[in-house]
Amino acid sequence: MTYSTRFLALLSLATAAAAGSPALAQDLSSTTADGADAIVVTGTRLSGRTVTTSPVPIDVLTTEELQANGYSGTAKALQSLVPSINYPHPTTPDGNTHIRSLTLRGLSPDQTLVLVNGQRRHTNAWVNVGGTIGKGSVPTDLNAIPIAAIGRVEVLRDGASALYGSDAIAGVVNFILRTDEGFRGSASYGATQDGGGETYELSGNWGFPVGEGGSLNLKYAFRDVTAADRAEPDTRQFYFGRSTAGAAVALSPNFGSGTGLNPPGGSAGTTIDPREATANRDIWRFADSADITQHTGFLNFRYNLANGVELYAFGGLDHSDGVSNASLRRPGQPENVRAIYPDGFLPFINTLSTNGSLALGAKGDLAGWAWDLTTSYGENRIEYRSFNTLNATLGAASPTRFYNGALEAGQWTTSVDFTRDFDAGLNTPLSVAFGIEARTDRYAISAGQLESYQFGPVRVLDGPAAGTVPTIGAQGFAGIQPGDVIDTDRTNWSVYSEATVTPVDNLLLTGAVRYENFSDFGETTNGQAAARWEIIDGVALRASVGSGFHAPALQQQYFSSTSSRTLANPLTGVPEFVLVRTAPVTAREARLLGARDLQPETAVNASAGVTAQRGGFSASIDAYQIDIDNRIGLSSNFVDAAGSSSIRNFLASQGLPGVTSVRYFTNVGDTRTTGVDINARWRVPTEALG
Repeated sequence: MTYSTRFLALLSLATAAAAGSPALAQDLSSTTADGADAIVVTGTRLSGRTVTTSPVPIDVLTTEELQANGYSGTAKALQSLVPSINYPHPTTPDGNTHIRSLTLRGLSPDQTLVLVNGQRRHTNAWVNVGGTIGKGSVPTDLNAIPIAAIGRVEVLRDGASALYGSDAIAGVVNFILRTDEGFRGSASYGATQDGGGETYELSGNWGFPVGEGGSLNLKYAFRDVTAADRAEPDTRQFYFGRSTAGAAVALSPNFGSGTGLNPPGGSAGTTIDPREATANRDIWRFADSADITQHTGFLNFRYNLANGVELYAFGGLDHSDGVSNASLRRPGQPENVRAIYPDGFLPFINTLSTNGSLALGAKGDLAGWAWDLTTSYGENRIEYRSFNTLNATLGAASPTRFYNGALEAGQWTTSVDFTRDFDAGLNTPLSVAFGIEARTDRYAISAGQLESYQFGPVRVLDGPAAGTVPTIGAQGFAGIQPGDVIDTDRTNWSVYSEATVTPVDNLLLTGAVRYENFSDFGETTNGQAAARWEIIDGVALRASVGSGFHAPALQQQYFSSTSSRTLANPLTGVPEFVLVRTAPVTAREARLLGARDLQPETAVNASAGVTAQRGGFSASIDAYQIDIDNRIGLSSNFVDAAGSSSIRNFLASQGLPGVTSVRYFTNVGDTRTTGVDINARWRVPTEALG
């Protein structure tokens, strides 16, 4: 059964069953305005814990807070409300158009686990191999979860691998979907002060009662973002200059060379083309330069059966259509075919990102044990298309639009949890939880159309570079080649347990342990212990220590990218067709240059802090230290130094001719992160003022 078939099967079951919100999310959409007394479900599998009684730092954000801050998109709203969260805005295209990387406590984006209603959210198919924050990581697209669908967000600022498994080194962000009844809608518009970046948003949430105590919530959100543009006019030389003999002269790269402020390309006697005076020099787009149109729908169901069993389902569909640009190709560049674009062109990359997720479950009580059984599936597919571009090696016959290939990632998770309180003769009962989880991950790369990566027969048709080989493939985003195609998966299973007790007044002790076994790299066991001691009424000390891990993602193990180029042989000077590779660790060229199977990142988290609450005022100070070994990242490019061809010759001698540059994912080293989180909130009642 394919992953898409599995998703449709789950969707059919959800439609057939009267389903509802899960055990971890029931009756949790309402909270106090400041969240200080809210019952939290993140950081524990046991019930009855609030923000102020938690032994680890947790922030709770309500829907009203997310909507009132004025920012567009869920991730940006979180950044404005949680100081430990950062959400940078790179200007590069590719997957960054849709999937910007959220970081917690300065760590990698894939070291923060994202949950929806307490269940693991799938990551994206895109892996960040660019030069932006989060390079080498596989993030989760938080903007695929609209604010309109959120009842509240719980942000756990502490390692939690012993509870949730891989990826929770920095902490956990748990989105709890709305369960309230009635209709709520909103519309907004915004733009930057100097124009550009216009954002239109429209959302609605419909809540209905279903049976006795059940509910159905449907959410829809629309978002349209226009690219902001901060580019200055491009004053470089656009068209060939002419020598005194009338021959075409190559372009100068200097700013001002096309407007007479600097000499044009060639000798001092070179004249510039008259078209320079009328050229459109505002062709660039540079800033938050992506047009995005996004449609998102979510559902959240629950239904109570007569025997006390509750059925539930939740999930969503998100489609994001983004357009970003690559670098300008000036008319006289050898990458251009002047018969198609006499005035040059700005390539555009159209990225289509689709997320689908659905969870089905049931919960109830059996022989004194509360149980919760859930199965969920989520997937992300990213398709690349480019337009207003060309493949110069196909000459005047080149298409100007291409299908460049696709990435796909899916995750199927099934778990069962049990919780129970036991009388241990102490101040409070001993609360115990345990469970079993099984997960399958899949990753696939599919090729683009032939013309998007083809090394065609045409050479530069005219100008000073006539007869040389131009850049190969679709300009701006060369298509994925057949040699990079893959479809792989892995499985893992885990068992876990947690216990909490209050042995004496005002002292809370909790501990957790988790064992996981992965089909590709083996097993790992992680534990955590935490304590909270209320020294006086409203003031408490808290501390935690635990181990954690991040399993290498399939995207990090198997991502493959090949760029075809022509470079002059450093010894002969003759242009050659060569390959530049980002190779999976299993590839022969990577192995020959030192690649090894990726090992999981392992971590030790320690934190200590103090909390205080008096009336509407609450505050916390938490110091932390996170030691991470075997961090995963991209290697340097293995490429020949100037005047050398040793790497090229070595790979050729091993049956890999033409490969001139190789990089791969690897365990790059160990890090230590330390910091202090300070949070304070003062809620001032204003009801008397109206």
